[in-house]
Amino acid sequence: MKDLAKSMFRFSWAMGTMGVDQATQLIGRHRDLRKTGETLDAVSDAASARLSKDWKHVYEAGEHFQSGMIDTMSRMAKDSWSNPGQAMNNAWEDLDRSFSDLRSDLGQKKQSDEES
Repeated sequence: MKDLAKSMFRFSWAMGTMGVDQATQLIGRHRDLRKTGETLDAVSDAASARLSKDWKHVYEAGEHFQSGMIDTMSRMAKDSWSNPGQAMNNAWEDLDRSFSDLRSDLGQKKQSDEES
């Protein structure tokens, strides 16, 4: 139990410290967005690799959804200058597609679980 408590505090301390380190790199004079992205990707990959099968599927569905939302926001920001109405239509279509994809991903997981 003592070792588990130490591991939990060590993990929390490492994540907090890394978060501050990455934030400082983002706003610092010598920022390197590529390096920061690679660091965050490496930590995400390490954490997701340790997930159980069920949680890994949930993680992948959420990651797919989040990625789609970022693409939507980026496209909306770009399109809003030239055609605000079309930008809103595109955003709604993207949002609907993202939710449909999320439902599909989670439905496949449910079907896979039922077959197991």
